[in-house]
Amino acid sequence: MKAFIENHADNQYSDIIIQNTERFNDEDIFKHIEKHLKDKGLFKKKLLGPSEDVVIIQLNSEEISIIYDIDYGLDYIKCKSENAVELCNIINNILTKL
Repeated sequence: MKAFIENHADNQYSDIIIQNTERFNDEDIFKHIEKHLKDKGLFKKKLLGPSEDVVIIQLNSEEISIIYDIDYGLDYIKCKSENAVELCNIINNILTKL
């Protein structure tokens, strides 16, 4: 399992996409990421909805949402390009502990 960066054409924002080649349950991945982000002190808040859960983190003054949708699974993570490499490395380190 690996996260990778896909840059937007404007180079201001990037998507971090988690490639789930091991076919782990997306909800389990989401909970695992949430736990480790709390441990790293990046966790800001969690929003629970009827069909999706959102974890909001703070990284270098940017609020970034990580979304798990009950119908569609773990969504890509959109962030400013300047934070993409750092966040992708954090996510990849978390995924190695799955």
